[in-house]
Amino acid sequence: MHDRRIYNIVTSKSDPNHPDKKYWSQHGILMMGIDDSGEQRITIKINSLPIGEFSGWFSVYPKEEKNNRANSDEYDNNVPF
Repeated sequence: MHDRRIYNIVTSKSDPNHPDKKYWSQHGILMMGIDDSGEQRITIKINSLPIGEFSGWFSVYPKEEKNNRANSDEYDNNVPF
């Protein structure tokens, strides 16, 4: 797929001790894009399924870019020993 967008497939679970707080678990990815023939394609990769109470609904959010600090010029690599 050319020019693809990647999204996380997640579920949420409320904390029983803090009802206002949610925990998110990633269960796969969704990819959207145009294939070699020019057709729009949506591909889903499920890595796991939730256990316990599960409503059957997943949420999809844009995948966040990971910040690679090791290659960043804004950090000083000289560590004093």
